Amino acid sequence: MDYTSRMVALLRELRRERNGAVADSMRYYGTPYGLNYGVSLPTLRRIARAEAPDHGFARYLYRQDVRELRLAALHIACPACFTPEEFPAWAAGIVNSEIAEEAAFALLSRAEAFPALFSAWIASPDALLQYAALLAAARSPRLTASWVAPAVEAVHRNATAEATVETPAGATTEATAAAISAAADTSVAPGAFVFDTSVTEASSPEVATLAPGNSSVDVTPSAATAPSAAIVSAAPGASPASDPHVASPCAAGQQVSCRPAAQHPVPAARLTAQGAVALLAAVAAQNEENRQAVLRAAGSLGKLPAEDYVHEELAWRLEA
Repeated sequence: MDYTSRMVALLRELRRERNGAVADSMRYYGTPYGLNYGVSLPTLRRIARAEAPDHGFARYLYRQDVRELRLAALHIACPACFTPEEFPAWAAGIVNSEIAEEAAFALLSRAEAFPALFSAWIASPDALLQYAALLAAARSPRLTASWVAPAVEAVHRNATAEATVETPAGATTEATAAAISAAADTSVAPGAFVFDTSVTEASSPEVATLAPGNSSVDVTPSAATAPSAAIVSAAPGASPASDPHVASPCAAGQQVSCRPAAQHPVPAARLTAQGAVALLAAVAAQNEENRQAVLRAAGSLGKLPAEDYVHEELAWRLEA
């Protein structure tokens, strides 16, 4: 069975579990999906895990602008097959915090190539990629104290950039000025922390109808939510290597996001801080030496909002 036929069968099963109320609540996560059935995560995970692991099929599903298919792909993918060459393709699909969290939980933390991914994504200007990398690091069996320093640096960098960008010229308040001056590095230029909005044609959602052989299968609930507008079909028997629809949307080796800008109700600096807290707490729990190292690293942060968040969270998480 080709990828398109398998996708239609999976989508039909997922549609049986659709929930409009859940779909409406997805606005919390930021950038909306092209198509969203509102299937709950526990149900979606159960259905996805019933599929045999297939990395090529997972990459094909991940290319679709359909919430359930993209999330299911993270469970169908093979962690051992996840390579640095694929980092940009997976990064392109992380358009909101729900996908970032599920990617960390289902795929990234289990990938053998995760240490390389952490180094690449923690240095990215994209807060969602940082968030995914930090959450995955906290769950990774390869957890190491060497990840503490880059995590703390990412929090400081984003907090300083956010304060610089959000404060209009000539309107810096005394409190903000004091916080910025107290930071170790104030060299971030205004506007430096932005999502990458350069989108190539290959990374834009493609619109295509399902293969003619599958036209008899009803997967269209209504004209307003027709999946054909968010689904890319594959030629029968196509594989990721031969099918242009599943090629990486970015040049191999590119370590920043190449997708449209994501909008999220949580400030970018806070999102990174939340991920950093998860990682720092996990490292500190390993042993007393690591706990002291985490406290020293966190103590180097200043008083900007995102930095204060880290201080406050660790204060109760690491109580002796």
